[in-house]
Amino acid sequence: MFGHIKTYYKCYETTKNGSLHIHSLMWLNDSLDLNTLIHMLCDNEGFQKQMIDYLSNIISNNINQLKI
Repeated sequence: MFGHIKTYYKCYETTKNGSLHIHSLMWLNDSLDLNTLIHMLCDNEGFQKQMIDYLSNIISNNINQLKI
């Protein structure tokens, strides 16, 4: 994590096979406050594009198909 964490939320979950994993959200110090972020996402098309480009680069999925 880059920066100091201001607050966080976490939730533990198990899959059908019993594997434990965590879903979490961390808010960093010196980051935009939530209201500012919401307004920028609603009102600033340049910021919207930057956010979509950023999220597209960091979010991925991979479904490995088993061959039987």
